[in-house]
Amino acid sequence: MSLRGSRARRVGGAPAPRVARVLAIGLFGLGLSACALTRPPLRGPAPPVAGHLDRVRALADWSLAGRIGVRAGRDAWSGSVRWTQLGARFRIRFVGPLGQGAFDLRGAPGAVVLRTSRGGPYRAATAGILMERVLGRRLPVAALAYWVRGVPRPGAPYRLTLGGDGRIRGFTQSGWTLTVRDYRRVGRVELPGFVDARRPGLRVRLMVSNWSLAPSAAALSD
Repeated sequence: MSLRGSRARRVGGAPAPRVARVLAIGLFGLGLSACALTRPPLRGPAPPVAGHLDRVRALADWSLAGRIGVRAGRDAWSGSVRWTQLGARFRIRFVGPLGQGAFDLRGAPGAVVLRTSRGGPYRAATAGILMERVLGRRLPVAALAYWVRGVPRPGAPYRLTLGGDGRIRGFTQSGWTLTVRDYRRVGRVELPGFVDARRPGLRVRLMVSNWSLAPSAAALSD
């Protein structure tokens, strides 16, 4: 399975791309919603919003592991994801079902490298440009580095939605609408277990099974 979806073959008289899309979209919804039930919500008073935003945005080193689903038009993909961030350096690894459709994205200021299950390395100055060039979809990777932590990216206008407990339940920014929930305490901050980011024609859903605020530098190069 490529990240661009399957090409023309017929299975049992039905076009294979249509079957692949139906299966992928089903896994996209069912797999991620099942993960959503594994942790009870964080209870108790919420930290003040301004202080929460400052602390979470200030995290320089962190990593997450979980599952991600991406739906782009009629295509959908889902699989496991590991994101390691050490200052301005990062690595995002995605592996689809049965190890197919994998990619490994590594970046530092001005230099990003992508390897996929179909080849590489591919290089560009930014992750957004590289993803669009190779995978056909431009994802706001720089903004996602904040969004996966449940906070808006600094430097761009946004509008927050708070829940009854005072925690951030979502926000809009740069044409995207985000839903955030299933907070857990990680060190001295609260981080989400679920993030849904969408705009017309594109949706990204993330279920985090593990957060770390002390990732190893070896994770960027192993």
